[in-house]
Amino acid sequence: MTANIQMEEGASVRIGDAAIRFQTYVKKSYVDGLVDPEIGVYVIPQDLLGNGEELTHNTQGVKKISIDPSVWYKVTDTHYIYNAVLYDIESNSYGRQIVARGYVKNGNSYTWADNTQVRS
Repeated sequence: MTANIQMEEGASVRIGDAAIRFQTYVKKSYVDGLVDPEIGVYVIPQDLLGNGEELTHNTQGVKKISIDPSVWYKVTDTHYIYNAVLYDIESNSYGRQIVARGYVKNGNSYTWADNTQVRS
């Protein structure tokens, strides 16, 4: 992986709990130098994202899933890996495509995952 932030292809779905889990990799060499970074994933139903619109914190209707950067899912030699879970999906939205994009915010500056993920 060459990007500072990269999302894992695909997502995991929990049927019983009605949840979707997205996984993101953050380069240690990038985030270790930051002071008090905000880390997470923004999600939105695909049908609410404008045609060709890039998903960011300014996207109307977007939901933020914040991650505690002191609690990583997994740590490798080169990356921190975190999971962001969208819970309590209503049954009438089970077939709805959800778009997700990982980020790290340092002060007022965002660094975005180069890729987004879509899953229903």
